[in-house]
Amino acid sequence: MNLRKLFFSFFVILVVFTAKVFSQVQPVKVNLTSHGSILNAEIYHVSTYKPMPTIILLHGYPGGEGDPLGLGNKLSSLGINVFVFNYRGTWSSEGEFSFDSSIEDISTALNFLKLEENI
Repeated sequence: MNLRKLFFSFFVILVVFTAKVFSQVQPVKVNLTSHGSILNAEIYHVSTYKPMPTIILLHGYPGGEGDPLGLGNKLSSLGINVFVFNYRGTWSSEGEFSFDSSIEDISTALNFLKLEENI
């Protein structure tokens, strides 16, 4: 193989690898209601028709809006669906914050993901 073909092959591999590593998954907004309050929720969905693992990525207190530490994007690029939301009364979520309501919100998120239409 001549040097030009070798360089071109290396360049193509580098471009494909870089595109995969630095690809950004756009989150999809999710309608999640917990005890009458609409929560700010989104999922970083792996684009495949095969069943893939899903995690609920929980913010700390008081948390933040969006993807904590970029983990949703990073994990989804590795083949893991990531569901993230803000607890009631924090950031863009409706309702009043309490530690008890946060636990209820986690249960609501888990039940949402277990619905047949969301699996």
